[in-house]
Amino acid sequence: MVARVRPHLPTPEPDVPESDPAAGWLTRERLKSLALLCVTAVVAWFSFRLVQPFFPAVTWALALAVVGRPIHAWIERRINTESFAAGLSATVMVLLLAIPAGFVSYQLIRQAQASSENLTDMGVDAIQQPVRDLAESNQKLGQAIKWIQQHVDIEKELFAAVSSIYRSTPSLLSGTAWFVMQSLIMVMVLFYFFRDHAALRQSLRRLLPMSVDESETVFARVDQTIHAAVYGSLLVGAIQGTMGGLIFWWLDLPAPLLWGAVMGLLAVIPNMGTFVVWAPAAAVLFLQGEWGRGLTLVAWGAIAIGLIDNLLYPVLVGKNLRMHPLLIFFAVLGGLSLFGISGVVLGPVCIAIFWGLIDIWRSRTRHGATADSATTPQSPGLA
Repeated sequence: MVARVRPHLPTPEPDVPESDPAAGWLTRERLKSLALLCVTAVVAWFSFRLVQPFFPAVTWALALAVVGRPIHAWIERRINTESFAAGLSATVMVLLLAIPAGFVSYQLIRQAQASSENLTDMGVDAIQQPVRDLAESNQKLGQAIKWIQQHVDIEKELFAAVSSIYRSTPSLLSGTAWFVMQSLIMVMVLFYFFRDHAALRQSLRRLLPMSVDESETVFARVDQTIHAAVYGSLLVGAIQGTMGGLIFWWLDLPAPLLWGAVMGLLAVIPNMGTFVVWAPAAAVLFLQGEWGRGLTLVAWGAIAIGLIDNLLYPVLVGKNLRMHPLLIFFAVLGGLSLFGISGVVLGPVCIAIFWGLIDIWRSRTRHGATADSATTPQSPGLA
């Protein structure tokens, strides 16, 4: 009996749902992804707006955490409790800031009280007397002063200036309260930066689309930039204080060493400057009729001391970061206009991150390799 051979039939292919040509590019899945992207962007924008008011506190806390890392490492080796070690490190950094700031504030209050008492004792007539003497000694200048006296009521203007100071007291108090709140937030953020620095670094590394070596390169650039910015500010402040003390000594003004130290500290403190000291001193010289000494102090303070910050700081920071000083100059000015006082640190940091990313792309595409093929895979144990 001959066996019947069945013909070989092809295996039927599984049904694959064909895409609807009428739907085009905007399929259902792509529409859902686009909606998710829009929601993520909106939430990210609102999250940025929530955090934006506290950029100064977070920025300076990060700067203090980077600069104070050796202090925290020394304390951490001797104290096993992480929270206690972080709290002690934050306290040390706050004291290093509070003691000089308290010294500067005390000297400024003393100077303001002394100036107020001198003006009260002198009176308006005593203030105008040097102006009259100068007008009598110089005919052309005397005519200009006489015209000003005829068209300007000095007593009225002084009263208006004092009234404006009193009216600005509420805004000054609110600004002081905001500064205190930012300082407290900075201390809190500094504590967590010290305590959780390893976990924060690891979490940030996981978010970055880079290998471990590449992310460490970017972190090293950020650390180097913050060190250069902070220590550059300290060095520039020391130079400005020295120049201020020298001009006080040259003009035979009282306590040149003391006021030089105060000007050096004011040059480092955000939103302050050496003009807080030399401008009132120049005003007192003008009121006393010392026009030559007063103009010399104003010229030295505005030109020599004032330009040091804008010229020397980019050179110092750019040299440490191996960047052109002009690039650092624009980074600092752009950071100040974009982030406020935090831009002193954030501006150079942004530029440093940008150049770090450029170096990563150069490394990935070296010898004609594509960026994808040059990417080093991350190790699961280190990521």
